[in-house]
Amino acid sequence: MPTLPVLMLTQLIEPTVVSELIADSAPGFGYLLKDRVLDTETFLERIEVVGAGGTAIDPAVIDAHAGVIGLKGSLTPREAEVIRLVTSGRSNAGIASQLVISRRTVDAHLQAIFITLDIAAASDDNARVLAVRRWLDDFGSFRE
Repeated sequence: MPTLPVLMLTQLIEPTVVSELIADSAPGFGYLLKDRVLDTETFLERIEVVGAGGTAIDPAVIDAHAGVIGLKGSLTPREAEVIRLVTSGRSNAGIASQLVISRRTVDAHLQAIFITLDIAAASDDNARVLAVRRWLDDFGSFRE
């Protein structure tokens, strides 16, 4: 059922599975570590994000395979922080709150990310999901 979103709740970081989720054509995907899902409200929010076609990848997964934020040379360190938070399933408001910046600044960072990663604006596509997939794929570290 390739049109269904996929959310994996697991105990281990498995690069092959993460890579398959990223490469898959599922409309939404997530990979969460069950020992880090401690807050029910946050967990339910991540389920909603994935169900709506977004992404929710535990930051520990990104850190384990992508290294230090900002390693991706084409993004600024702040843009890398923003895309990392998008990857973990945060909304623009959540990103703004965590980084102590305005939503408008988050929007500006996302637009810069879309341009840098060559994500064209199309009404049928979720630019955030496409950007996350391209960013993770460009790292290449998931395909060791």
